[in-house]
Amino acid sequence: MKKYVFISGGELFNKGAQAMTFIAVDQMKRRFPDAEIVLLSTSDYKRSEEDKSHYNFTILPFSTGWIYDYVGGALGTVYSLKNMVKKPSKDKFSTEKETIGRMLNDVVAWIDISGYALSSQFASNRSLDFLLRILTAKRHNIKMAIMPQSFGPFAYEGKNKYLFDYLMKKTLPYPVRIYAREQEGYDLLTKERKLQNVERTYDMVLMNKELNLKNIYTEVPDFPTYEDVESAIGVVPNEENFKRADNEEVYAAYKYAIDTALEHGRKVYLLRHSQNDQQVCLDIKNMFKDNEAVILLDRDISSLEFDNLVEKLDFVIGSRFHSIVHSYKNHVPCIAIGWATKYHELLKLFNQYDYIFDVREDLDKDKLNAAVVKLLNNYQEESQVIGEKLVEVQNSTNLFKVF
Repeated sequence: MKKYVFISGGELFNKGAQAMTFIAVDQMKRRFPDAEIVLLSTSDYKRSEEDKSHYNFTILPFSTGWIYDYVGGALGTVYSLKNMVKKPSKDKFSTEKETIGRMLNDVVAWIDISGYALSSQFASNRSLDFLLRILTAKRHNIKMAIMPQSFGPFAYEGKNKYLFDYLMKKTLPYPVRIYAREQEGYDLLTKERKLQNVERTYDMVLMNKELNLKNIYTEVPDFPTYEDVESAIGVVPNEENFKRADNEEVYAAYKYAIDTALEHGRKVYLLRHSQNDQQVCLDIKNMFKDNEAVILLDRDISSLEFDNLVEKLDFVIGSRFHSIVHSYKNHVPCIAIGWATKYHELLKLFNQYDYIFDVREDLDKDKLNAAVVKLLNNYQEESQVIGEKLVEVQNSTNLFKVF
Protein backbone atom coordinates (compact mmCIF):
# COMPACT_ATOMS: atom_id res chain seq x y z
CA MET A 1 0.00 0.00 0.00
CA LYS A 2 1.28 3.46 -0.89
CA LYS A 3 2.59 5.62 1.94
CA TYR A 4 2.69 9.41 2.21
CA VAL A 5 4.65 12.15 3.95
CA PHE A 6 2.81 15.42 4.56
CA ILE A 7 4.52 18.82 4.69
CA SER A 8 2.40 21.72 5.94
CA GLY A 9 3.12 25.39 6.52
CA GLY A 10 5.36 25.62 3.46
CA GLU A 11 4.94 27.21 0.04
CA LEU A 12 6.99 28.24 -2.96
CA PHE A 13 6.21 31.96 -3.44
CA ASN A 14 8.06 33.22 -0.37
CA LYS A 15 11.71 32.26 -0.79
CA GLY A 16 12.25 31.52 2.90
CA ALA A 17 9.28 29.16 2.87
CA GLN A 18 10.47 27.73 -0.43
CA ALA A 19 13.93 27.01 0.97
CA MET A 20 12.39 25.25 3.98
CA THR A 21 10.09 23.29 1.67
CA PHE A 22 13.00 22.12 -0.47
CA ILE A 23 14.98 21.02 2.60
CA ALA A 24 11.96 19.22 4.04
CA VAL A 25 11.26 17.40 0.76
CA ASP A 26 14.90 16.36 0.36
CA GLN A 27 15.34 15.17 3.93
CA MET A 28 12.08 13.23 4.06
CA LYS A 29 12.76 11.57 0.69
CA ARG A 30 16.04 10.33 2.11
CA ARG A 31 14.23 8.83 5.09
CA PHE A 32 11.14 7.58 3.27
CA PRO A 33 12.34 6.77 -0.27
CA ASP A 34 9.22 4.77 -1.10
CA ALA A 35 6.73 7.35 0.17
CA GLU A 36 5.05 10.07 -1.86
CA ILE A 37 5.96 13.51 -0.54
CA VAL A 38 2.93 15.84 -0.42
CA LEU A 39 3.15 19.60 0.05
CA LEU A 40 -0.12 20.94 1.43
CA SER A 41 -0.34 24.40 -0.14
CA THR A 42 -3.47 25.77 -1.73
CA SER A 43 -1.68 28.74 -3.30
CA ASP A 44 0.83 26.47 -5.04
CA TYR A 45 -1.86 24.00 -6.09
CA LYS A 46 -3.35 26.84 -8.14
CA ARG A 47 -0.17 27.05 -10.22
CA SER A 48 -0.35 25.81 -13.78
CA GLU A 49 0.09 22.10 -14.36
CA GLU A 50 3.27 22.92 -16.27
CA ASP A 51 4.71 24.77 -13.25
CA LYS A 52 3.86 21.93 -10.90
CA SER A 53 5.33 19.34 -13.26
CA HIS A 54 8.83 20.72 -12.61
CA TYR A 55 8.74 19.48 -9.01
CA ASN A 56 9.46 15.97 -7.88
CA PHE A 57 6.79 16.05 -5.19
CA THR A 58 3.00 16.31 -5.11
CA ILE A 59 1.17 19.55 -4.34
CA LEU A 60 -2.36 19.48 -2.95
CA PRO A 61 -4.65 22.14 -1.47
CA PHE A 62 -5.58 22.12 2.19
CA SER A 63 -8.29 23.93 4.11
CA THR A 64 -8.79 24.15 7.84
CA GLY A 65 -12.51 23.83 7.17
CA TRP A 66 -11.93 20.25 6.03
CA ILE A 67 -10.43 19.26 9.36
CA TYR A 68 -13.83 19.02 11.03
CA ASP A 69 -14.60 16.10 8.74
CA TYR A 70 -11.14 14.57 9.14
CA VAL A 71 -10.93 14.51 12.94
CA GLY A 72 -14.38 13.07 13.59
CA GLY A 73 -15.30 12.02 17.12
CA ALA A 74 -17.08 13.95 19.83
CA LEU A 75 -14.81 16.97 20.02
CA GLY A 76 -17.66 19.37 20.62
CA THR A 77 -15.41 22.27 21.46
CA VAL A 78 -13.52 21.95 18.20
CA TYR A 79 -16.69 21.64 16.20
CA SER A 80 -17.89 24.87 17.78
CA LEU A 81 -15.02 26.60 15.99
CA LYS A 82 -16.75 26.18 12.64
CA ASN A 83 -18.02 29.72 12.73
CA MET A 84 -14.43 30.96 12.93
CA VAL A 85 -13.35 29.29 9.73
CA LYS A 86 -14.60 30.06 6.26
CA LYS A 87 -15.48 26.65 4.96
CA PRO A 88 -14.78 25.98 1.29
CA SER A 89 -17.67 25.83 -1.13
CA LYS A 90 -19.05 22.37 -1.77
CA ASP A 91 -17.60 22.07 -5.24
CA LYS A 92 -14.22 23.77 -4.79
CA PHE A 93 -11.48 21.17 -4.36
CA SER A 94 -14.02 18.57 -3.23
CA THR A 95 -12.13 15.83 -5.07
CA GLU A 96 -8.84 16.88 -3.48
CA LYS A 97 -10.48 16.97 -0.06
CA GLU A 98 -11.57 13.37 -0.47
CA THR A 99 -8.11 12.40 -1.75
CA ILE A 100 -6.44 13.82 1.35
CA GLY A 101 -9.02 12.16 3.56
CA ARG A 102 -8.06 8.78 2.08
CA MET A 103 -4.33 9.54 2.35
CA LEU A 104 -4.52 10.32 6.07
CA ASN A 105 -4.77 6.64 6.96
CA ASP A 106 -1.45 5.97 5.19
CA VAL A 107 0.61 9.02 6.20
CA VAL A 108 3.83 7.81 7.84
CA ALA A 109 5.14 11.24 8.85
CA TRP A 110 3.96 14.83 9.00
CA ILE A 111 6.19 17.85 9.44
CA ASP A 112 5.14 21.47 9.81
CA ILE A 113 7.48 24.22 8.55
CA SER A 114 5.30 27.26 9.17
CA GLY A 115 8.08 29.60 10.22
CA TYR A 116 5.80 31.69 12.42
CA ALA A 117 2.15 30.78 12.96
CA LEU A 118 1.28 30.31 16.64
CA SER A 119 1.05 33.85 17.96
CA SER A 120 -1.64 36.20 19.18
CA GLN A 121 -0.17 39.05 17.14
CA PHE A 122 -1.62 37.56 13.95
CA ALA A 123 -5.24 36.91 12.96
CA SER A 124 -6.71 34.10 15.06
CA ASN A 125 -7.23 31.82 12.05
CA ARG A 126 -3.46 31.56 11.66
CA SER A 127 -3.09 30.00 15.10
CA LEU A 128 -6.21 27.92 14.55
CA ASP A 129 -4.88 26.49 11.28
CA PHE A 130 -1.63 25.51 12.97
CA LEU A 131 -3.21 23.80 15.98
CA LEU A 132 -5.86 21.95 13.98
CA ARG A 133 -3.20 20.48 11.72
CA ILE A 134 -1.63 18.95 14.81
CA LEU A 135 -5.06 17.75 15.92
CA THR A 136 -5.56 16.02 12.57
CA ALA A 137 -2.22 14.22 12.89
CA LYS A 138 -3.08 13.23 16.45
CA ARG A 139 -6.49 11.80 15.55
CA HIS A 140 -4.92 9.71 12.78
CA ASN A 141 -1.94 8.65 14.90
CA ILE A 142 0.56 10.22 12.49
CA LYS A 143 4.08 10.85 13.73
CA MET A 144 4.55 14.61 13.61
CA ALA A 145 7.36 17.10 14.20
CA ILE A 146 7.22 20.89 14.23
CA MET A 147 10.33 22.19 12.49
CA PRO A 148 12.17 25.33 13.74
CA GLN A 149 9.95 28.35 13.93
CA SER A 150 8.99 31.30 16.11
CA PHE A 151 6.33 31.10 18.82
CA GLY A 152 4.39 33.66 20.82
CA PRO A 153 3.26 35.81 22.34
CA PHE A 154 0.17 33.90 23.50
CA ALA A 155 -1.78 36.96 24.67
CA TYR A 156 -5.11 35.89 23.17
CA GLU A 157 -8.12 37.90 24.35
CA GLY A 158 -11.83 37.32 24.90
CA LYS A 159 -13.19 33.95 23.79
CA ASN A 160 -9.91 33.25 21.99
CA LYS A 161 -8.10 33.11 25.32
CA TYR A 162 -10.11 30.05 26.43
CA LEU A 163 -10.29 28.57 22.97
CA PHE A 164 -6.56 28.57 22.34
CA ASP A 165 -5.70 27.55 25.86
CA TYR A 166 -7.86 24.46 25.32
CA LEU A 167 -6.44 23.71 21.89
CA MET A 168 -2.83 24.18 22.96
CA LYS A 169 -3.33 21.78 25.86
CA LYS A 170 -4.95 19.29 23.49
CA THR A 171 -2.38 19.47 20.69
CA LEU A 172 1.05 20.83 21.63
CA PRO A 173 2.15 17.81 23.73
CA TYR A 174 1.51 15.50 20.76
CA PRO A 175 4.37 16.15 18.26
CA VAL A 176 7.46 14.04 18.91
CA ARG A 177 9.45 17.26 18.78
CA ILE A 178 8.73 20.97 18.63
CA TYR A 179 11.81 22.91 17.59
CA ALA A 180 11.85 26.50 18.87
CA ARG A 181 14.02 28.81 16.82
CA GLU A 182 14.31 31.59 19.42
CA GLN A 183 14.88 31.55 23.15
CA GLU A 184 11.75 33.64 23.68
CA GLY A 185 9.56 31.00 22.04
CA TYR A 186 11.37 28.18 23.83
CA ASP A 187 10.71 29.82 27.20
CA LEU A 188 7.03 30.36 26.40
CA LEU A 189 6.55 26.72 25.44
CA THR A 190 8.55 25.16 28.27
CA LYS A 191 7.82 27.56 31.14
CA GLU A 192 4.39 28.96 30.35
CA ARG A 193 2.97 25.89 28.60
CA LYS A 194 5.08 23.34 30.59
CA LEU A 195 5.87 21.26 27.50
CA GLN A 196 8.45 18.46 27.60
CA ASN A 197 8.79 17.89 23.83
CA VAL A 198 10.47 21.20 22.96
CA GLU A 199 14.07 21.61 21.80
CA ARG A 200 15.89 24.89 21.23
CA THR A 201 17.63 24.88 17.88
CA TYR A 202 18.71 27.02 14.94
CA ASP A 203 16.86 27.87 11.74
CA MET A 204 16.62 24.85 9.45
CA VAL A 205 17.90 26.74 6.39
CA LEU A 206 21.02 27.77 8.31
CA MET A 207 21.61 24.24 9.52
CA ASN A 208 21.23 22.51 6.18
CA LYS A 209 24.52 21.75 4.43
CA GLU A 210 23.37 20.40 1.10
CA LEU A 211 20.41 19.58 -1.13
CA ASN A 212 19.97 16.70 -3.51
CA LEU A 213 18.22 18.67 -6.24
CA LYS A 214 17.07 15.45 -7.91
CA ASN A 215 14.77 15.01 -4.93
CA ILE A 216 13.33 18.47 -5.61
CA TYR A 217 13.06 18.75 -9.39
CA THR A 218 11.99 16.32 -12.10
CA GLU A 219 14.78 17.91 -14.16
CA VAL A 220 17.35 20.06 -12.38
CA PRO A 221 17.32 23.55 -13.94
CA ASP A 222 20.35 25.67 -14.78
CA PHE A 223 20.38 28.71 -12.52
CA PRO A 224 22.12 31.99 -13.45
CA THR A 225 25.49 32.34 -11.71
CA TYR A 226 25.76 36.17 -11.74
CA GLU A 227 29.49 36.08 -12.44
CA ASP A 228 29.41 39.73 -13.62
CA VAL A 229 28.19 41.08 -10.27
CA GLU A 230 30.83 42.96 -8.28
CA SER A 231 31.10 45.99 -5.98
CA ALA A 232 27.39 45.68 -5.22
CA ILE A 233 25.01 45.34 -2.32
CA GLY A 234 21.51 43.89 -2.14
CA VAL A 235 18.36 45.40 -0.66
CA VAL A 236 15.54 43.03 0.32
CA PRO A 237 12.52 44.92 1.73
CA ASN A 238 9.56 43.46 3.60
CA GLU A 239 5.97 44.67 3.47
CA GLU A 240 5.57 43.62 7.12
CA ASN A 241 7.75 46.56 8.18
CA PHE A 242 5.16 48.97 6.85
CA LYS A 243 2.43 47.38 8.98
CA ARG A 244 4.37 48.11 12.15
CA ALA A 245 5.90 51.52 11.58
CA ASP A 246 5.38 54.85 9.87
CA ASN A 247 5.60 54.19 6.14
CA GLU A 248 7.48 57.37 5.32
CA GLU A 249 10.11 56.61 7.95
CA VAL A 250 10.66 53.08 6.66
CA TYR A 251 10.97 54.21 3.03
CA ALA A 252 13.31 56.98 4.17
CA ALA A 253 15.52 54.43 5.94
CA TYR A 254 15.89 52.34 2.79
CA LYS A 255 16.59 55.46 0.71
CA TYR A 256 19.14 56.78 3.16
CA ALA A 257 21.02 53.49 3.24
CA ILE A 258 20.98 53.18 -0.56
CA ASP A 259 22.17 56.78 -0.98
CA THR A 260 25.15 56.03 1.26
CA ALA A 261 26.05 52.89 -0.69
CA LEU A 262 25.81 54.76 -4.01
CA GLU A 263 28.04 57.54 -2.68
CA HIS A 264 30.67 54.89 -1.99
CA GLY A 265 30.58 53.56 -5.54
CA ARG A 266 28.41 50.49 -5.05
CA LYS A 267 25.68 49.21 -7.33
CA VAL A 268 22.45 48.29 -5.59
CA TYR A 269 20.27 45.27 -6.45
CA LEU A 270 16.64 45.49 -5.33
CA LEU A 271 15.41 41.95 -4.69
CA ARG A 272 12.10 40.52 -3.56
CA HIS A 273 12.32 37.52 -1.32
CA SER A 274 8.54 37.20 -1.34
CA GLN A 275 5.96 37.87 -4.02
CA ASN A 276 4.21 40.15 -1.51
CA ASP A 277 7.08 42.64 -1.63
CA GLN A 278 6.86 43.44 -5.33
CA GLN A 279 5.18 46.83 -4.85
CA VAL A 280 7.63 47.89 -2.16
CA CYS A 281 10.54 47.10 -4.49
CA LEU A 282 8.90 49.14 -7.25
CA ASP A 283 8.35 52.04 -4.87
CA ILE A 284 12.00 52.06 -3.84
CA LYS A 285 13.17 51.84 -7.44
CA ASN A 286 10.97 54.85 -8.27
CA MET A 287 13.01 56.86 -5.78
CA PHE A 288 16.01 56.16 -8.03
CA LYS A 289 14.23 55.78 -11.38
CA ASP A 290 16.91 57.66 -13.30
CA ASN A 291 19.84 55.94 -11.59
CA GLU A 292 21.06 52.88 -13.50
CA ALA A 293 23.20 51.86 -10.51
CA VAL A 294 19.99 50.86 -8.69
CA ILE A 295 18.93 47.65 -10.41
CA LEU A 296 15.46 46.18 -9.86
CA LEU A 297 15.39 42.43 -10.36
CA ASP A 298 11.69 42.37 -11.14
CA ARG A 299 11.08 38.69 -11.59
CA ASP A 300 10.45 35.70 -9.41
CA ILE A 301 13.69 33.87 -8.66
CA SER A 302 14.09 30.66 -6.68
CA SER A 303 15.80 30.50 -3.31
CA LEU A 304 18.63 28.63 -5.05
CA GLU A 305 19.15 31.42 -7.57
CA PHE A 306 19.02 33.93 -4.72
CA ASP A 307 21.95 32.08 -3.14
CA ASN A 308 23.93 32.41 -6.38
CA LEU A 309 23.38 36.15 -6.47
CA VAL A 310 23.79 36.96 -2.79
CA GLU A 311 27.19 35.26 -2.55
CA LYS A 312 28.51 37.82 -5.08
CA LEU A 313 27.39 40.82 -3.00
CA ASP A 314 29.48 42.76 -0.48
CA PHE A 315 26.58 42.84 1.95
CA VAL A 316 22.78 42.92 2.11
CA ILE A 317 20.28 45.31 3.67
CA GLY A 318 17.69 42.70 4.52
CA SER A 319 14.19 42.87 5.97
CA ARG A 320 12.97 39.38 5.14
CA PHE A 321 14.25 37.08 7.87
CA HIS A 322 15.35 34.38 5.48
CA SER A 323 17.07 36.85 3.19
CA ILE A 324 19.43 37.37 6.14
CA VAL A 325 19.62 33.62 6.72
CA HIS A 326 20.51 33.03 3.06
CA SER A 327 23.12 35.77 3.26
CA TYR A 328 24.74 34.38 6.39
CA LYS A 329 24.74 30.93 4.87
CA ASN A 330 26.89 32.41 2.09
CA HIS A 331 29.10 34.30 4.60
CA VAL A 332 27.59 37.62 3.49
CA PRO A 333 27.00 40.23 6.24
CA CYS A 334 23.74 42.13 6.59
CA ILE A 335 22.12 45.23 7.95
CA ALA A 336 18.77 44.01 9.27
CA ILE A 337 15.78 46.35 9.19
CA GLY A 338 13.20 44.14 10.90
CA TRP A 339 10.18 43.96 13.13
CA ALA A 340 10.44 40.96 15.47
CA THR A 341 12.53 39.20 18.10
CA LYS A 342 13.75 36.67 15.55
CA TYR A 343 15.93 39.33 13.89
CA HIS A 344 17.55 40.29 17.17
CA GLU A 345 18.37 36.71 18.12
CA LEU A 346 19.74 35.88 14.68
CA LEU A 347 22.13 38.82 14.63
CA LYS A 348 23.23 38.13 18.20
CA LEU A 349 23.96 34.54 17.23
CA PHE A 350 26.36 35.68 14.50
CA ASN A 351 27.93 38.50 16.54
CA GLN A 352 26.40 41.07 14.20
CA TYR A 353 24.27 43.04 16.66
CA ASP A 354 25.72 46.39 15.60
CA TYR A 355 23.69 46.00 12.41
CA ILE A 356 20.15 45.53 13.77
CA PHE A 357 17.48 48.21 13.25
CA ASP A 358 13.96 47.60 14.59
CA VAL A 359 11.14 49.49 12.87
CA ARG A 360 9.09 49.30 16.08
CA GLU A 361 11.60 51.73 17.54
CA ASP A 362 12.95 55.02 16.21
CA LEU A 363 15.00 54.46 13.04
CA ASP A 364 18.04 56.63 13.75
CA LYS A 365 19.37 57.70 10.35
CA ASP A 366 22.79 58.64 11.72
CA LYS A 367 23.23 55.18 13.27
CA LEU A 368 21.99 53.54 10.09
CA ASN A 369 24.43 55.57 8.01
CA ALA A 370 27.26 54.64 10.39
CA ALA A 371 26.37 50.96 10.07
CA VAL A 372 26.35 51.15 6.26
CA VAL A 373 29.73 52.88 6.22
CA LYS A 374 31.13 50.37 8.71
CA LEU A 375 30.09 47.45 6.52
CA LEU A 376 31.37 49.13 3.37
CA ASN A 377 34.78 49.23 5.02
CA ASN A 378 34.67 45.96 6.95
CA TYR A 379 32.45 43.50 5.07
CA GLN A 380 35.30 41.05 4.52
CA GLU A 381 36.14 40.90 8.23
CA GLU A 382 32.47 40.48 9.15
CA SER A 383 32.18 37.74 6.53
CA GLN A 384 34.90 35.81 8.33
CA VAL A 385 33.11 36.22 11.69
CA ILE A 386 29.89 34.88 10.15
CA GLY A 387 31.67 31.95 8.49
CA GLU A 388 33.26 30.84 11.75
CA LYS A 389 29.90 30.82 13.54
CA LEU A 390 28.20 29.05 10.63
CA VAL A 391 30.52 26.06 11.05
CA GLU A 392 29.28 25.67 14.62
CA VAL A 393 25.63 26.01 13.59
CA GLN A 394 25.92 23.43 10.81
CA ASN A 395 27.66 20.93 13.06
CA SER A 396 24.73 20.89 15.48
CA THR A 397 22.08 18.18 15.71
CA ASN A 398 20.16 16.95 12.67
CA LEU A 399 16.57 18.16 12.94
CA PHE A 400 15.21 15.11 11.18
CA LYS A 401 16.72 12.65 13.63
CA VAL A 402 13.25 12.07 15.10
CA PHE A 403 12.34 10.19 11.91
